[in-house]
Amino acid sequence: MRFQHELLRRLRDPRGPGADQGWARRSLEVSIARPLLIGMAILQAVMVLAVLASLGRDLVGLLVAISHLAAAALALAVLRFDRGHVASILGSWMLFLLDWSVSPTPESTLLFTACWLCNLNGALPAFLLRGKVSWLAPLGAAAAIPVLMILLRPDQSAHPLVPGVFVTTIAITLATRIGLSYLIDYTDRVDAEARELEETTAALTARTSATYQAAEDARVLHDTAINTLGAIANGGAAVADVDAVRQRCLADIAVIETLRSVTGDDVSTGPGFRDAIRPTGIRVRYAGMPDEEIANIEALLPPRVMRAFSRAAAEAVQNAAKHSGADEVVVSITRTADAVRVAVVDRGVGMEEQGRAQGSGIERSILERARSAGIRATIDSGPGAGTIVTLEYPLDAAADSSRALETGESGVEEVVRQLRSRSAFALSAGLVGVGVTLAALNHPGKATPEWLMVAVVAMTCWLAWRERDRPRLSVWTTIALIAAGPVAFFLSAWSVGFGRVNPILWQAIAPTGPLLALMMVVLPRATKRLGFAIYLLTVLAIAIHVASTSLEAAYITGIAGLLGFGLIAGVSSFVRKLAAIAARAHREQRETFTAGLQLATVGAAAESRRRWRDAGLEHSVSLLRAIGEGRVDPCDPAIQNRCAEEEAYLRQLSLLSPELIHMGTWFARALNASRLKGVRLTVRSGAADAKADDAQRLGGTLMAVVEAMPSGTKLTAALFATAQGLTMILVAPTPRLMAAFNPEGLWGRGLRVQTLDQQDFAELVVAGGES
Repeated sequence: MRFQHELLRRLRDPRGPGADQGWARRSLEVSIARPLLIGMAILQAVMVLAVLASLGRDLVGLLVAISHLAAAALALAVLRFDRGHVASILGSWMLFLLDWSVSPTPESTLLFTACWLCNLNGALPAFLLRGKVSWLAPLGAAAAIPVLMILLRPDQSAHPLVPGVFVTTIAITLATRIGLSYLIDYTDRVDAEARELEETTAALTARTSATYQAAEDARVLHDTAINTLGAIANGGAAVADVDAVRQRCLADIAVIETLRSVTGDDVSTGPGFRDAIRPTGIRVRYAGMPDEEIANIEALLPPRVMRAFSRAAAEAVQNAAKHSGADEVVVSITRTADAVRVAVVDRGVGMEEQGRAQGSGIERSILERARSAGIRATIDSGPGAGTIVTLEYPLDAAADSSRALETGESGVEEVVRQLRSRSAFALSAGLVGVGVTLAALNHPGKATPEWLMVAVVAMTCWLAWRERDRPRLSVWTTIALIAAGPVAFFLSAWSVGFGRVNPILWQAIAPTGPLLALMMVVLPRATKRLGFAIYLLTVLAIAIHVASTSLEAAYITGIAGLLGFGLIAGVSSFVRKLAAIAARAHREQRETFTAGLQLATVGAAAESRRRWRDAGLEHSVSLLRAIGEGRVDPCDPAIQNRCAEEEAYLRQLSLLSPELIHMGTWFARALNASRLKGVRLTVRSGAADAKADDAQRLGGTLMAVVEAMPSGTKLTAALFATAQGLTMILVAPTPRLMAAFNPEGLWGRGLRVQTLDQQDFAELVVAGGES
């Protein structure tokens, strides 16, 4: 029952819904129409020769020939303008009836050729038409044409061609629709896999971009405003040069404003190495390459790598200014055969290994930043030995993108190869199916060579399908594939007396199944050409042999052979067109995907920046502006205390995990709200983020709790993943936290509140974190 349902589905609608066609499906649909229409135009032109050979050059012959020329022109017009498919198909069937009515005998070259024109026309609706007309047209033709044939020539009503047209049209319709459905299924699977990969890639890339942006923003905030506020808070030598301090404050305001912008652009600290280095309290000396070569290197590096390089180097210089005690730092920029290297060297006090511990400024602003951009960073330092920070980036790293492009192109080639094999197999299977049907109809109850021909074709196609992916075929398999075509043609010719007995019953296309099999397997082109040449020589030998007894039979034999080669030429044209269209369609889809990915990446990065817009950075901006514009003195102890408070607040913001794309924004809001209200909020969180709607529930609850706390209250929020899901724990003195919740409100069973040692603990659980 299931098989019958599946078969009916394929017959009713071989294309399926097809609402969202990808590059593979589009390539198949576009490329399959071209060889069919060109083949129809060529066969119509061949019909002109057949008409003149059978009817001569009298008025009737000329009118029929002109009609076929017009049909050939119409087929080419359909190909050019993609219109008039139904008119072209109906016109070809009407011309078949015209040929039937004017043919001198049913065994003429004209009617033999017209039969194959009718067969090709029966295959067109499945590939060229859409909707109900694609099956109504051939079924209507199968029913109407035999009736009209009898009405036009009642004396030939008993001729086997009359029922043959009905059976052949039905068989071709069934074979083409089923074969097309399997090709469509394959392309749809390719497109579905491509869409799934693109969606996964887009989600991962967008999240990676957002995470990178959040991490880089935090590092930039640390390297600029936090460092500046900390230096002013510490006083001493850091504020000795007041003018330099004021200039740095004004520069940091621009950085913070960029952090608060709505775009996802990276914070700019200058396009080059030297532009990013703005030290306070130390002299910088440059060594290595001249400026021209440095500019060439800067243009060569990807923007993200260039930013990471310059900012990591700038932070290394600033660390030397703050901690080394040296008067000078040397920045050396060099290039080796395979890498760019930047070394920041000071001859100061050096540092212990624990000075580079996880979470330190060196770890975040230099090591993590370098790793995120593919830069290898090392720090060589020891007590009294100074410090050397080395940053190195391999120049061949960009080769990965070209390899990815080559992988995409090879994927297109594999799809084309699979479609070539599947098309050849589907066509061969259709030839076998139609061949069995016609063998039973043409000679009912007789054991004719026609049955042997079908068996040879079937066995050859099965063998080729089994061996299609084998990199090298055995000698005997190759010989069998080459010999099968000539043998099949000989058997098909034998079944109709080599064109002299009922030639319209000749299955001239079926013997090309072995030639299609040759196209399916992996063999050298010379070997395949040898197989085609032997087939052609067999056709010529039979035509020459029968010419001594019947010139008409010789013509028919030649046309039968040319029909087979016409089919092979059509399949070859289809494959070439498919390869070209597939490459272009895949490239266009990748370009569209890349453009969409860039938009999604910018959007995700902008979303990650929302935390800075909601974090109340205007307080830091006001303080830095007052210092930068000279309205307050950075040496004033009160100003230094305010700088210390702002530094502590910004540092807590910068320590929020960059993975918290959604919850990071809510934590920033809560920290700002708690600062304004005087609540001492501490956030402890790992990298587990919440989905957008869950983040809104958790964040909204945290904001409500902050609003419910009186000034001076200490509140702690912790977010982590558990076996139950993503869990947020809130801790505050009792009964403040207990009073902030309504157990029957938003959370229900997802909330548990308890009291222990004068502290309220609230546990909020959501189903899971961001995937």
